[in-house]
Formats: sequence, C-alpha cells, structure tokens
Amino acid sequence: MQFALLALGDAPLWSPDGGKVLFASDRTGASGIWAVGVADGKARGAPALVKANMGRFSPLGFSRQGSYYYGLDTATQDIYVADGGPGDRQGAGVA
Repeated sequence: MQFALLALGDAPLWSPDGGKVLFASDRTGASGIWAVGVADGKARGAPALVKANMGRFSPLGFSRQGSYYYGLDTATQDIYVADGGPGDRQGAGVA
C-alpha cells in the first residue's frame, strides 16, 4: 500500500503491529527519527519526534518485539583491544 506519508521523510518502515510508520527527517534542521500513527492507510495525527539529532544513520528495521534498530554512519572506526585472559575487562580500551 502506498500513501501520502511517504512524502514526510526518508526510509519509512512499518512497525511490526502495523500501527505506525517510523521515518527519517530533518524537519527540525537536524536529522531525527519520527513516527506517525496509521489507521486504515491514513495518518492518525501529526508526526512525533522519537529521537533528535541523529546525524547520519541507516535504518535497519524492527525486531519481532518492536525494537527499532539503526546504524550510525560515522567517519571513524574504533579498534578495541582487550588484554588478559577470559573475564579480564580491566585492560579493554580503544586503540
């Protein structure tokens, strides 16, 4: 089903229960995650900001329990190093 909500932002994803659509938008001047309720293929109310100031991110989808997963697009990569044997977390750090 297509409907006018697709014009609200990018990367729309239906929630597992079909009751809302989450999407990316910079309508406040910074990229954020927004949600709008849906019933009978129509928006229920105005979109609501779920998480502000996201920067660049990639929506990954929903878990079966309804958690929304996303990846942050960053220009750096960290390499983690752990010294010691199993269970030794004192030596863990960023290289």
